[in-house]
Amino acid sequence: MRHLAAALHRRGGRRGHDLWQHAAPERSAGRGMAGAPGGTAMTMHTEPGDAATVPIADTIGDLTPEWFTEVLREGGTIARHRRVTGVQTELIGTGQVGLVARAVLEYGDPGDGEPSSLVVKLPSPDPGSRQMGVAMGLYEAEVRFYQEIAGRLGPSVPTMHWGEVDPQTGRFTLVLDDLTSTSQVGDMVAGCSLEQAALAMAALPALQAPVWDDPSLPGRPWLDPVRTDMMFGAVAPTLELFLDRFAGRLEPEHVSLVRRLAPHAADYRTRVWEPPYVVAHSDYRLDNMMFATTGETPPISIVDWQGARLGPP
Repeated sequence: MRHLAAALHRRGGRRGHDLWQHAAPERSAGRGMAGAPGGTAMTMHTEPGDAATVPIADTIGDLTPEWFTEVLREGGTIARHRRVTGVQTELIGTGQVGLVARAVLEYGDPGDGEPSSLVVKLPSPDPGSRQMGVAMGLYEAEVRFYQEIAGRLGPSVPTMHWGEVDPQTGRFTLVLDDLTSTSQVGDMVAGCSLEQAALAMAALPALQAPVWDDPSLPGRPWLDPVRTDMMFGAVAPTLELFLDRFAGRLEPEHVSLVRRLAPHAADYRTRVWEPPYVVAHSDYRLDNMMFATTGETPPISIVDWQGARLGPP
């Protein structure tokens, strides 16, 4: 992780390892900045006919006090007269297609209930990983999920404070509640307790019931089942690559099963799936669950909604 963070620093022209520190200049934050201090240039994200909005951040170096001030004001997290004056940002996670950073915030004077830290998700700096994220609709799916669906699903989904995406380029930013100090991430290799398993089972219907067979869901482009078909369609072409790498770890009967099923994966959805449909997480496992260690957060929170898809319960 440190090596990746250092590489990101070098790309952004910054020195250091895995900790970014910013202090706001003695002026009010304004929109339309050509570049954040020490980071790469940020462009304003607009739609045809729309006014300029807060810019999508491209690197951790872009997460400045000015940027957070605009984001939290626009999202309604802080009042218009409030201002973020300092930020310490640390890379805390690197996935296959994205980065996760934790930002500790300072304000000009004590406030009331303002977040002292937040989690920010950004796309991968690797061109190949980013291209996959765009092709599979992963970046758009997660941002649109938080914008359009998450508010209906209750406390087990972290609160989004701000989010935006450009589906064509893969540029996106998500600003979410920071649960790292009040929750523990699950571990599917180590397993979990019976209590944690019960929490995971109980959370699932609570996430699906509010959108159960909702007639408005199929009309949302980011829930287009074509993206699901792309995923299933990739099974057969990549089978031999998978077996070259992992066959030695599988039992012979499992290898035989994979070879028998893979050719039928491409049309699996059209053959098997039928209503009712919900917004499925698609990667509902312990590694994407956070279990509360204090009473400050819900007992379980479900994270990483990049695979959100229309599918059966």
